[in-house]
Amino acid sequence: MKIRKRDKGSKVVLGITLIFLSVLIAVPAMGGPAKELSLLIVSHFVPPFETEVEAQAQQWMKERPDVKVTIDWVGTEEQAATLLAEAESGSGHDIVNLESFDSALFRRSLLPLDDVAEELAAENGGWTQAKREIGYVDGRWVAVPWFIHTFVAVYRTDYFQQIGVDREMGSRATWDDMLVWAEKLAAIDHPIGIPVGSNNDSDCSVGPLLWSFGGATVNREGEVTIDSPETVAALEYSKKLFQYMPKAVFGWTAGGDNNVFMLSGYGSWTMNPPSIYASALKSVPDVAKYLDHVRTPAGPDGRFRSGSVWSLGVWNYSPNPELAREFIKFLMRKDNWYAQLVASAGYNQPVLKDYQAHPIWRDRKSLNQYEPMQETLHMMGWKYGPSAAGKKTFNLHIVPIMFAKATTDGVQAAIEWAETELKTLWKEELRK
Repeated sequence: MKIRKRDKGSKVVLGITLIFLSVLIAVPAMGGPAKELSLLIVSHFVPPFETEVEAQAQQWMKERPDVKVTIDWVGTEEQAATLLAEAESGSGHDIVNLESFDSALFRRSLLPLDDVAEELAAENGGWTQAKREIGYVDGRWVAVPWFIHTFVAVYRTDYFQQIGVDREMGSRATWDDMLVWAEKLAAIDHPIGIPVGSNNDSDCSVGPLLWSFGGATVNREGEVTIDSPETVAALEYSKKLFQYMPKAVFGWTAGGDNNVFMLSGYGSWTMNPPSIYASALKSVPDVAKYLDHVRTPAGPDGRFRSGSVWSLGVWNYSPNPELAREFIKFLMRKDNWYAQLVASAGYNQPVLKDYQAHPIWRDRKSLNQYEPMQETLHMMGWKYGPSAAGKKTFNLHIVPIMFAKATTDGVQAAIEWAETELKTLWKEELRK
């Protein structure tokens, strides 16, 4: 097996020439396997997961010695550029790792996988919350959900104890509670912090805040609804909360700034999957023993969570569609998926109901409010469902930028800017 890994933070725009070069490099030598299956997978925030997937690919090749598997691991920004280039050129990898509504964005270039999705669901109790709306587009399965990671509240138990807040109180928290606690934590120089800017982590952090106040970018008909009293309430609240966060949060990236914030011992609370916890277990155990996860805070309209559903799709130009289907089913097989889960230290969340039975989240107290989810899960672009416009809303980070603009330009100006941006996207969506 050939493994190619690129720097997670790299920003590479791949042209057709480079794609063809990648394919040519991977061609097996004379006398080797007759077929090659190539995969583009996004680098995982818990690296042992990658090692496990590579080992499983090696095992599959032992069972299928006529096939050579090539895996390219790429960062999220490179993944987006590569998907676009490959879809437009009609050349590249066979299997591609898709994030959330990538399935809708590239639906015309993806092979239907109804047989794979329906077989997996029938054998494993069906799909869990919100997974059908990720892979099922225009009446067919264009991608098979693989795993999900979501943004839950990550906090330091010792710092919260100093202000009189225990785990039970934290798990029942409302945003009003957080405002009181944020002021107290800032006073002891251990502030809370969430990213608020042009990155995926920001979308997954402020999206649930917007929804919990009743705001949404669009309705079920695709009409832009961002200019609403509920959005105003969410933004007015955020201005109060953000004053207790470090000003640096407006410049944080998805490259790990909130991880450093927590691992350094400075931060007391953020929103993130358990990669911070996994890193602490490995590198700073004195921090890990104080880290815990609880539900996201509730607002007047409920308690929400967001994140990324990672799916596997097959380009409709792939010369090996049946091999691709076979390998996807192999990766999704329960014993293999469980091994991937353990390697991820509980970071991966299940997409098939029967897989929720794994004990890892129950056995580790710090993970038992991460999975199973007790909040309502949505992706950016809710309430409409799978759409290219929803994916572009996420990619362009319209919602977190709106939150940032509210603190500098005022609430109404921020809403007007977001409404203009969203109407452009949804006009294009509904015209299709």
